[in-house]
Amino acid sequence: GMPVHPLEPAETGTALNFVVARFPEIAGVGEAGLRSGVVHRLDVDTSGALLFATEQGRWEQLRGGFRAHRVEKVYRALVCGRLTGGGELTLHLAVAQHRPARVRVVDAADARSRHTRMTWRALAQLRGATLVEARPATGFLHQIRASLAHLGHPVLGDGAYGAPASPLA
Repeated sequence: GMPVHPLEPAETGTALNFVVARFPEIAGVGEAGLRSGVVHRLDVDTSGALLFATEQGRWEQLRGGFRAHRVEKVYRALVCGRLTGGGELTLHLAVAQHRPARVRVVDAADARSRHTRMTWRALAQLRGATLVEARPATGFLHQIRASLAHLGHPVLGDGAYGAPASPLA
């Protein structure tokens, strides 16, 4: 429930606000401004490790690793229903709405489309849900959430992409 960085100069309560309070030298690193030192982001409702750099050279090195796909990102999610096996999912996504953000699957010919790719595999079956591992090869807003929902298995509790209010209902 915490944004990685502010969208407005006076916004507080973001992960970056907390980092700046401890490491003020981060100001001006990387893209600077409201995204100083941010190496990568997570969706507001996603938990996981965040990476910040307090020095410009380190930020460039880390961002270069993401750009060159040398960083492997592994996510786990509980999804609605029974999903078995695994596979590679290639989709074209586009931002369909801003604030709150929402993406959707679109045709490759759509000028707004962005080619996305991820592999996934079912790890465990639970009552009414499946634990899934997702490894995105690309990084795009809500990619995992939208992709799993496209498969018919939205992330539990994710009403934006079709999860029921009670996943076991």
